[in-house]
Amino acid sequence: MSGIASALVFVLILIYSLRLVKEKPDKKIGVFGSVYNLGWIVGLLIPGLLIDKTNPQPGFYLILVVGIIWLFLMFRFGKKYESKVSVKTSFSFIKKIPAFIVLKAMDLAMFSAFLFYFSNYALNVLHLPRSQVSFIVVTEVLFFAVSIYSVGRISTPSSRKYWVPLCILFHFLGASVLVLAAYTNTLMLYYLVGIFIGIAGGFIDIWIYSRISERFPNKDKGKVIGTLGWSYDLATICGAGVPSLFIIITSGMLNPPTIGPEAFTSLFVFPLVLLITYGISTTRSTKDT
Repeated sequence: MSGIASALVFVLILIYSLRLVKEKPDKKIGVFGSVYNLGWIVGLLIPGLLIDKTNPQPGFYLILVVGIIWLFLMFRFGKKYESKVSVKTSFSFIKKIPAFIVLKAMDLAMFSAFLFYFSNYALNVLHLPRSQVSFIVVTEVLFFAVSIYSVGRISTPSSRKYWVPLCILFHFLGASVLVLAAYTNTLMLYYLVGIFIGIAGGFIDIWIYSRISERFPNKDKGKVIGTLGWSYDLATICGAGVPSLFIIITSGMLNPPTIGPEAFTSLFVFPLVLLITYGISTTRSTKDT
């Protein structure tokens, strides 16, 4: 229920926020993305501060109160700026934005894999305090918010060609440092992994949504963004499935599965797919031109 609700709200907010953005979208998308992702920080930090000291339930109750207030504000603004916007996804738009879907899915899969498997490893193998795990994940989200805001401020149509390669570079750095951290058990390296993955996400979001804002008419943006929303589901599947496959391969089907450096090497798959997808899309764009 939470997944369905968040997906609907996210796509709806994106459509209302970005559907009329046409000229110089980078800065507007950067501001929107940074403010939007502050919600992740609140949601992760409030229970994280309480989880080692007291029962974390009060933190979730507080988030529920904030959520009710937010829904009320959304209703007020929705009525004020009401307009007809198509929110339907469309199979026909898949062939128009396949690179966008794959790039966004792999970027998010990197975060999902880090969230799922690092949390498990940190709690069950490293025996880190649960609040410490929350702080590391919050660091990733905080740097993502800072990254998308900063990249949006400096981005131009001519400089966008650097954003996807930089995203790939930071994801490769994140995967490399994660494996090193698992072998050395150095706490600060896990924070550095979160920082690298967070910075990478800012580059890809500015690149994707700026191109959507410029390439598609307003009447189609709802379908484009709605179709792109499928990448979030693909990201969860890949982020959870690829490391699991690596664990099965390294541990064997009959042995108890373990999460460790071998499983973390699976994160190199995601920047590699990013690199291949970007290379193919760039080649096709050059041929079309």
